[in-house]
Amino acid sequence: VTGLTGLAGVARAIIHEDLGDLAAKTRREYGSIMRRVCRAHGVADPLAGVIIRGPSGQRRALTDEEVQRVLASTQGELRQLLILGLYTGARLGDLCCLTWGNVESDLIRFTPNKTAKSSGRVVVVPVHPDLAAALPPRGLPPAPVLPETAKQYERCRRTPSIIVSRSFARLGIHAGFHHLRHTFISRLASAGVGENLIMAMAGHSNTIT
Repeated sequence: VTGLTGLAGVARAIIHEDLGDLAAKTRREYGSIMRRVCRAHGVADPLAGVIIRGPSGQRRALTDEEVQRVLASTQGELRQLLILGLYTGARLGDLCCLTWGNVESDLIRFTPNKTAKSSGRVVVVPVHPDLAAALPPRGLPPAPVLPETAKQYERCRRTPSIIVSRSFARLGIHAGFHHLRHTFISRLASAGVGENLIMAMAGHSNTIT
């Protein structure tokens, strides 16, 4: 109970800061779980009076200046993860699970986790020269492209998202990994890529998610 009391004391910070770019629906689900656990142990509601919202500017694309600052301030697998997000538009979980079997010389093919059971649609994205230059040395097909990131994701799926959001926050950029997806879509649209092709590369039925 002592530990739960401490948890209740930091609940607001967790919901509003430490969960990165989670959507409002997911934040509310986490808040509901926290409330039930605390109630079961006789701890005061840690979120009483709190209106849980998603991150501000959730659908905003990053500016070129923000992208440059973020990439200049990161290195190793974190930087590679960000570049993958910028040039594939893939969701964080899909990139954490990406293996060398998904990567060809000029294409990346994968089935998004979000639609694997419903449509099983395969997403195909060309490998941009900047992405090719940033990728680590090629491994055998079963191996993850980002092995340390894959281990973090396997231990706790929120960890990579939190790391990314905190790296943005240190630069005063209020964004999370999903903003890279919107940046990818925005850049394609600005380059004159057709909506149907953008939708196909984004692996979704519309271009705003």
